[in-house]
Amino acid sequence: PGGPFAEPYLRVVYRGSGLEEVARETGAELNYDTRVTRVSLPHGRLVKSLELSQYALEADVIISLAKLKTHGFMGFTGATKNLFGLIPGVSKVTYHARLRSADQFAEMLLDLLEFASPAFSLMDGIIGMDGDGPSAGTPYPAGLLLCSADAVALDLVATHLAGMKLESVYPLRAARRRGLTSGRV
Repeated sequence: PGGPFAEPYLRVVYRGSGLEEVARETGAELNYDTRVTRVSLPHGRLVKSLELSQYALEADVIISLAKLKTHGFMGFTGATKNLFGLIPGVSKVTYHARLRSADQFAEMLLDLLEFASPAFSLMDGIIGMDGDGPSAGTPYPAGLLLCSADAVALDLVATHLAGMKLESVYPLRAARRRGLTSGRV
């Protein structure tokens, strides 16, 4: 979550979101590791280091579980933008303050994507969100569940199905500049 990255706050989030109950019913283990590590991104085009949650660095594999929704700053929140969740709590504010333009922020997201290299991305669009995202939009019954091993390709297909133009989605514009997508579906 974007708030304090501390165990008491995580407990509130897990309880409020229903994850605590799911973990109890399934035996799943919830994360309470709040360690943060600064990692080097020698191949980063915009950022050369990032603060990341230690649990993500220790994971055997990263799977991005994104929600299909619009976003006021980036145009769209998808598999690429979802990885911003690897940056802990209020540290996210620092990146928003430092990278004020949408183009810069999108470039940072792609640097993060290339570093994290998720093995798989799953996008829940069964009920998406349209409007003033990331959290104040209107639920939209899109009826979609999308997946791909390529986060950029997944975002491209999702935005195409949502009727969005690539030019209105900053991470996709940046991905096209980097040669990560042709921009064609």
